[in-house]
Amino acid sequence: MLPHFFEAEINSISYFTFLLPAAETLGLDSDKILEISVDYGLVPDGKQIVANAWAREQSGVIKGFIYTVHVPTGPDEQERILMELNGSEGFLSNLAQFVALLDSQE
Repeated sequence: MLPHFFEAEINSISYFTFLLPAAETLGLDSDKILEISVDYGLVPDGKQIVANAWAREQSGVIKGFIYTVHVPTGPDEQERILMELNGSEGFLSNLAQFVALLDSQE
């Protein structure tokens, strides 16, 4: 019999993806197309949604964490998360650093 070291708690989260061309979106000299994935769900108090953005090169295998945002609960969650990310200097800066890392690996 195997020892029982931990109990797993499974949480359900929501998820969406979108594509971004690095050159047009970030103003970089790069031909990379990025797939941005966002997982999101309610924080424990139920008053906000926390969303984590991840990026990888389109069809790539390495995915990197980029940024976390919080938005109030309400309708059109995905659109509001996108607006929050789009207006975030931290998200755009981290995304540009991720592209630079990808470009340096070639």
